[in-house]
Amino acid sequence: AQAILTFQEEAKKAMAAGARLQDVVNVPARTELMRARFAEGYLEKIGGLVEAMVVEIAATAEAN
Repeated sequence: AQAILTFQEEAKKAMAAGARLQDVVNVPARTELMRARFAEGYLEKIGGLVEAMVVEIAATAEAN
């Protein structure tokens, strides 16, 4: 649940800064995070995956 809340918060920030919704929802780290939840060791990896997602979402605002 924390990953979803983080995505929502960071997406709002990025879009307020000019990012396009399509760019925000299509960051590669989001897809990786969704896939990883079914993999072994997910709980150990989630922190790094969420951090990568935050960085990529922020980059969508900078790109616009």
